[in-house]
Amino acid sequence: MEVEDDKQLKIKMLEKNFWKNISVISIGFLLFFMGYYPINAVQTSLNSEHGLGVAALSAKYAFEAFGNLVTNNYIVHKLGCKWSISFGMLLYSTYIAANFYPRWATLLPCGMITGLGAATMWMAHGLYLTKCCNAYVLFKSATLTKEELEIRVARLKYIVFGVFNFFYFASNALGNLASSLILPMVNNNTDDNSTNERLKLCGANYCNEPLTTNVVAQNVSHVYGFCTFCLSSAIIGILLIVIFVDRLPQLGIADRTHAEKSTLDLILATIKHWRYPYQLLLIPLGLYSGLNGPFWTAEFTKSFVTCTVGIHYIGYIMVCYGIAAPLSISVFGWISKKKFRSLSYVVGLAAHLSILVTMLRWKPSPDDLTALYFMSAIWGIGYGVWYPMLYAFYSVVFQKDMESAFSNFHLWYTAGNMVAYGWSYGLCVYVKIYLMMSVVTVGVICYLIIEIHIFITSKRRRTEILYSIEDENTQSSYNSVNSVKPIDQKTKL
Repeated sequence: MEVEDDKQLKIKMLEKNFWKNISVISIGFLLFFMGYYPINAVQTSLNSEHGLGVAALSAKYAFEAFGNLVTNNYIVHKLGCKWSISFGMLLYSTYIAANFYPRWATLLPCGMITGLGAATMWMAHGLYLTKCCNAYVLFKSATLTKEELEIRVARLKYIVFGVFNFFYFASNALGNLASSLILPMVNNNTDDNSTNERLKLCGANYCNEPLTTNVVAQNVSHVYGFCTFCLSSAIIGILLIVIFVDRLPQLGIADRTHAEKSTLDLILATIKHWRYPYQLLLIPLGLYSGLNGPFWTAEFTKSFVTCTVGIHYIGYIMVCYGIAAPLSISVFGWISKKKFRSLSYVVGLAAHLSILVTMLRWKPSPDDLTALYFMSAIWGIGYGVWYPMLYAFYSVVFQKDMESAFSNFHLWYTAGNMVAYGWSYGLCVYVKIYLMMSVVTVGVICYLIIEIHIFITSKRRRTEILYSIEDENTQSSYNSVNSVKPIDQKTKL
């Protein structure tokens, strides 16, 4: 009897606090990434000396890949989802704090710590939202069949993750807007940007020359004010989750999900998945999904924005990117539901190739500020294809082994991030543009090969099914005729 009462109490708690927990997590992530994204966007300009900023970001993604394979399963299993999210955010925030004193001895180690925190935080966040949805539907609709429960869970997850992603992407736009409101008085010498000598270094011709006239170190108080805003926003987000988010009760739902597998098992399963041709064909697109975001935040912001009009415009221009990306995700998601999935990738390819070609041929100047806003919005539209659409495509083509498939997806996505920040200091911008064009073109061609093969295979299967039905009908007719003959013969006798 006590067990039943305890169960009913947990059910009421879930019903009462479900949307509260989802809302608090969403707002917490909004505030947290309002602090992280502005810092991330100005790294190549703020900490450009000897490539410090990009080296730290590259280390972050390297350790995030390591954490995805090695540490996060253990941490999430031991701490639980709520405290793993909080712990991951706390590690994440060390990178923001390191920008108060950006040196190799502070920023690089904090980048590594942030990578481990990111791996733990993102895994715990996904598990928390998923388990909340599963438990809520299970106990609200206990009388439904298994198929009906799965449909309701899928619908609820679509709503919950849609709400979360709205707040998450809004953090990019709001954070960058706030950074531009803080930084405009930093740059006191923007007139130097207008000289022909300076403009010759900008755009595709930029080869990591120091931008002394745009580095905000000229006014340290503004740098500290900017970092204080970012760190404060992140800490408020963490406190919201620590104070107001409920721990999930043990409800008999599988809590160990990934923890049942050892690290070695997960690594071997990821490598074994390479034997599938589809997986090999998706590697270029997986790399590009990781390349395109850092390319925009690192290369475009430094060589086209900071070099041309000043660091204080980065936030305003990135707001266009932050608004266009979630809108395009919604549009392309609707297109994919209408069975025009290939069209999404073609549009994404056209959007990014058009911007890359423009970056190669265009000579930016301070008078072309509107073009920078427009390019940022178009790039955001293309971004709405690569990560979310490719993630969904993996769930379609690898339904029988989704864990290994998604492990590979995150592996190549993280590898793309590492490469993008790793080559940032060593190559000229025009070389990176050519590499980006090559990878995205090869990636989309490989994707279309998969789609064509799926189409041919499904058409062949439909034909085989049709023929098998006809054969069964013919055979049944033949059997019915044969079964009648003995009766007729007996009747004649």
